[in-house]
Amino acid sequence: MIDLRGLKSKVMVAAISILAILPFIPIVHLFFTVVVNGIYAISQNFPGFFYMERSIPGSGVIGGVGPYIIGTAILVSIATLIGVPLSILIAIYASEFIQSRLTNVGDVIITTLFEFPTIIIGLMTFALISVLNDMIRIYLLIDVELPKFSVLSGSIALTIVMLPFLYVQIKESLRSIPISIREAAYSLGLSRIKANFYIFLVYARGSIVTSILIAISKIMGETAPLLFTAFGSDFYTISDPGFLFKPIGSLTLAIYNLGLSPYEEWIATAWGAAFILLLMVLSLYIIARYIARGAYLR
Repeated sequence: MIDLRGLKSKVMVAAISILAILPFIPIVHLFFTVVVNGIYAISQNFPGFFYMERSIPGSGVIGGVGPYIIGTAILVSIATLIGVPLSILIAIYASEFIQSRLTNVGDVIITTLFEFPTIIIGLMTFALISVLNDMIRIYLLIDVELPKFSVLSGSIALTIVMLPFLYVQIKESLRSIPISIREAAYSLGLSRIKANFYIFLVYARGSIVTSILIAISKIMGETAPLLFTAFGSDFYTISDPGFLFKPIGSLTLAIYNLGLSPYEEWIATAWGAAFILLLMVLSLYIIARYIARGAYLR
């Protein structure tokens, strides 16, 4: 006699296993496609691929992605320097004044930004700089125009992308601190500011650092907000004293622009740039997981 119950169980387990594996197939395929094509492109011009500029179109020679690597590092660094302290300060206020009307309004605004398409954030930054230029010209009577396409505008856009994620993660980290730790800190006579900076942030440092690393990896892979802000450049601009007010390239913009070009050498360069970006993001993710695991074990 056939055991229908056992048969149904095996069929369902097999079906669930297949459905669980299916979503990973395109991810694995994409991963290995980037790795194979990226390694091949880099091997054609190693080690020059990491510091040279892109090749002349139609030359048949694979150039490099040096300016794009530097540009990505500059944009992400400035955005992190602005976004991390701002997120920490806002999160401290929200965790200490939970019932405040300002906290509730801030939660709504930041949650809305969380759901915003990043291309809208890029357009919003572009529009904001345009409005500032008009205000400076009309009210201050100064004929100075802030550049719409620059390192600073790109960094501001990435800061706005980073801010909601960091705010939510740091706020939850601070709110998850045991009440006994809070009572002990306040019983020592510490003010809220000192308790947060000297006790609570140190206590939650593992989760906070993990959140920062994940936020960095998130903005490192952004393209859309940079299309209307950083704009892109194929050359080194860091030697220019005013480079902060000029367009700059990034790995994501290079992948987008070179990948759509009709030249084989540029497409190969885009594969190499994608592989480098993949390595950078994976490295940050692995470090974040290691820190998070260490914080959990402590």
